[in-house]
Amino acid sequence: MALNAERVPFRWVNGSERDESTLLLIASAEIPDVVAARAVRSQTLVVGSLPRQLQDQFQDAGPENLVRSGDCYWWRTPIGEMLTGWLREESVPEVVQGGTHLFQAVESNLPDWVRLRLRTRQHQGLQKSLWSQHDPSSFPVDVSGLLQLELLKTAIRQACGYLVRLERWPAGCRAAAVLTQDLDSRETAEQGLRLGLGLQKRERQPVSIGLSPDFDVPGGLEPVRDSEVYCLGEFGEGEADNLLHLREPKERLERRLGRRVLGFRAKGLRRHTMRNIWLDHSGYAYSSSVPDVDRETASHFGAGVRWNLPFRPPVCDGFDLRESRCLEIPVSAPSCIEPLFSGAGVDSLRQAVTAKLDFLCETGGIFCGLSRSGSFGMADAQRRFSHLHWMAGQIRQHRGFWLTTMDQAATWWRRREQVTLSLVGSGWVAENKGSDTVAGLRLVVEDATGRVLEHRDLPALAPGAQALVDLPFSGSEGLDYEAAGGRRSFRS
Repeated sequence: MALNAERVPFRWVNGSERDESTLLLIASAEIPDVVAARAVRSQTLVVGSLPRQLQDQFQDAGPENLVRSGDCYWWRTPIGEMLTGWLREESVPEVVQGGTHLFQAVESNLPDWVRLRLRTRQHQGLQKSLWSQHDPSSFPVDVSGLLQLELLKTAIRQACGYLVRLERWPAGCRAAAVLTQDLDSRETAEQGLRLGLGLQKRERQPVSIGLSPDFDVPGGLEPVRDSEVYCLGEFGEGEADNLLHLREPKERLERRLGRRVLGFRAKGLRRHTMRNIWLDHSGYAYSSSVPDVDRETASHFGAGVRWNLPFRPPVCDGFDLRESRCLEIPVSAPSCIEPLFSGAGVDSLRQAVTAKLDFLCETGGIFCGLSRSGSFGMADAQRRFSHLHWMAGQIRQHRGFWLTTMDQAATWWRRREQVTLSLVGSGWVAENKGSDTVAGLRLVVEDATGRVLEHRDLPALAPGAQALVDLPFSGSEGLDYEAAGGRRSFRS
């Protein structure tokens, strides 16, 4: 997943192939003897646990995180295991299926001061429970996921001397930003829709709108026919029920809109341990149901995927492990105006959002801002819209953001995934193996220290088309990678 996020060229091997590439990457403690023999004679990088066949080679290694023995490098940090644990939210001691949301239905009938007191007390109790968790996430910014990605790239650069990759976003954009609005309350949905559409029209700020297929306002869905819409749904209990819960609302919403619906979001960001499998078979192109840092749901408080890029969760297909067909775009914390319901002030909320925007603009991630139509009347809806309007202004102040929508971000990522890089002579060939034309790609070459040596904008690539990029310096023959120990069902 980490290599695919950066589109670093690699292929899976089992040790029987010709020794053509310069760097052999091993990320498994159990490898065949033929791979171990190849590691002895090749430029090799071992990530995580050291295979038993190579332990004698590093018996005199020092305490550093990255150690070297001849042409073999060992990076002790178990990057794969750490990313896997975070994506599965394993830091939560006991996950309650479905999960209780901090918003309770009864709260809508309570006075504001009573609701605030109850929510603050509940939030304080959940905050104290973080001390019992082994590895709680850091709010509002958690650098863990992107830090592990940078560590992996650093290890490859040190072992190989170079690194070749494709930029994450269209050429000229450092990061991506999307704004979403969930119309999840019948009482305030009409006003929330009107305000959201007004924001798009007056300030040309793209906003993706989350709708339930049962959503109904005077005039029907005509106002949103020209807007991007994703489906708001829920997870049930059994597997058969959930496949129906996911597919049937999608089909109903598509019939009402007269067009395809690509995205899904679980109401209240509720999750289920089986969600990845269900979404994989649902027909959705992407989902956005998991926050990067969770301080909202009682069942996952302190969890979150700690990852700020689109990713494909691993799913089991029989005995094989493969990437999900449903892309996940993490929701950026803080979610809507949640901190206000836990005793924080408006300034604290805005500081948290600003910190997240600064972090993602600097690190090249994606900001997925969430706003809801309101659960406690029109005053609450107006307060949430004011926050959405403020977020839109803050995003525009950060130069380098690609202001886009959920559908567009997911489509870009999918098309970029289909472009492969291969070494030919002194240059690289980019080939589009997908079914759609992709434009805006940029190839980047870095040296051992991470300094960019060269970047080239690729021409638009039609399906099956190739583009040759000649490099003006020697040494590019050392920039091909192989990975041992993986299953061949992964895209390479």
